[in-house]
Amino acid sequence: PIAVKNLRFDPLKELPPIIGMVDSRLALFTSGTSRWNSLNDMIAEAKANPGKLNYGSSVFLTQVLTEAIIRDRGVKVTSVPYKDSGSLINGVIGEQVQFGMLSLPSVTALGSKVKLLVITGKTRLPEIPGTATLAELGMPQFQSTGFALNAPVGVPQPIIAKLHAAMVQVLRQQEVVARFSKLGFEVADLSVDAGSKRLAAEAEMFADIGKKAGIQPQ
Repeated sequence: PIAVKNLRFDPLKELPPIIGMVDSRLALFTSGTSRWNSLNDMIAEAKANPGKLNYGSSVFLTQVLTEAIIRDRGVKVTSVPYKDSGSLINGVIGEQVQFGMLSLPSVTALGSKVKLLVITGKTRLPEIPGTATLAELGMPQFQSTGFALNAPVGVPQPIIAKLHAAMVQVLRQQEVVARFSKLGFEVADLSVDAGSKRLAAEAEMFADIGKKAGIQPQ
């Protein structure tokens, strides 16, 4: 709703989730040659040089989340749009912009060409123990990107229940969990109402970000 002007349906009311499926972590990253080693390093420089730093974004979601993070810390950084993630990566590595945000697997695949500043999620990951999460830095409201199985409102409850039970069975299989893990996904809370609570919380978060950032639907 904050991205699309005159949206013809209400996602919360008309396309409710049957179940939350998986979460994909996001990473704020900078060039591998940057002097920054953490989000706090970047924030300190941004405060010392208001309006002089730039960040790149290639999709609306990461632009909004990046805006939310920097505004939460009370700094002003200029947004530079990129047409796709590849262009954004080149922009960060080439230091045309100072940082950007992408899915964690996309960033870790770049190796030493980049540095991780912070990641979404509640806990640190054992494979990157030195990278803090937004939650531990006092910003638990900025979560990972969630993917859910949704159905139009009005689908009979027995069918909803059957689909939920089937998806729970699939997502608890170790081989499925392992496959998702390799793709950078973590299985979400599979309880009946978790998906609905998550969607409602995200809708409230993005509406608040859009208002504070002055983002206008297009």
